[in-house]
Amino acid sequence: MGQRHLRTSVGGAPPISRRARTRWLCLYCDLIGPRAKKQRDATISEKGQRMEETEHCPVQQPLRQGDILRIESSGSSQRPFSLAAIINADCDMANEKHDGVIAVLPIYHFPEYLKIFWLPTFVGGHMKSTSKTIQNLCKLEEENVQELIRWIKSPSDRLKFDLDKFAESFKFGKKESTSLVEALGRLKITIDSQESMSLGCIGRLAPNPENCDKYIKDQVLEAKKGLGDGHFFVTDVKGDDGIGFVIRMRRIYSIDANRCFPSYSAYQANTNGQKDGAFRLSRLTPHYKFKLAQIFAQQYSRIGLPDELMALSTLAVDNVVQHIKALNK
Repeated sequence: MGQRHLRTSVGGAPPISRRARTRWLCLYCDLIGPRAKKQRDATISEKGQRMEETEHCPVQQPLRQGDILRIESSGSSQRPFSLAAIINADCDMANEKHDGVIAVLPIYHFPEYLKIFWLPTFVGGHMKSTSKTIQNLCKLEEENVQELIRWIKSPSDRLKFDLDKFAESFKFGKKESTSLVEALGRLKITIDSQESMSLGCIGRLAPNPENCDKYIKDQVLEAKKGLGDGHFFVTDVKGDDGIGFVIRMRRIYSIDANRCFPSYSAYQANTNGQKDGAFRLSRLTPHYKFKLAQIFAQQYSRIGLPDELMALSTLAVDNVVQHIKALNK
């Protein structure tokens, strides 16, 4: 299975009514905990029924766009995701116009997505801000701060590093010394977080340990809000016990069509015990299937404009500002 640019068209998605869109009321409530499933199932539409995002599929039905596959891989073909959605158009799947490979979009469990794609930026932001704080407090050059970081990163020197003695060497007053010790402590935690890259570091980087739980929830909510273009969030996937999934469209992968099966029983019967392959777990319901196709089409049909042209729009903003100022005189 390798990365491959999609050649087939996505077309065929009918327009989605405003009424249908307003019924998409399945909300992501909690990342962890037994209440999550109950809260998800308690989310209902205007008619008192929850709008399903995915559904089970009869095993006799052939593979189609929007089908969710369980990826079975091993060895050098191991992938960081275990689920994927077929993106080939239905007509191409029906007529086998896929050159022997099926194009799929990776689906990550939300914690997996956070760890792989969001956490490095989050920790890097803490490293940058903490380094700047130390640089300003100690009146150091940037290269001096980087040398300090390398020193703390050294396994042998880290054990010898004494925060209080280091702060005392600058002959600060009590307030400045306390601020420096706190900043150095955050720097050590951030360095440890960079090395471990565990989601547990989110709580350790909380500014106030007493509000750790709230801080973790706020960061996870911000991460979900910041998914941006090329991502599609799904709360539930039938056949998987997880809650919260991210379909990521910035890379397209392919699976050998001969090793992709409509059911687990067909997969077992045709793979002779070899792990490399995929089988259908469930599928997106029609509304979500068409929404995914729409977002995917937008992702690969966007036309960017030069920064210089975009900057010209600020002239219009400045003109309005001057006009309003003139009215207030």
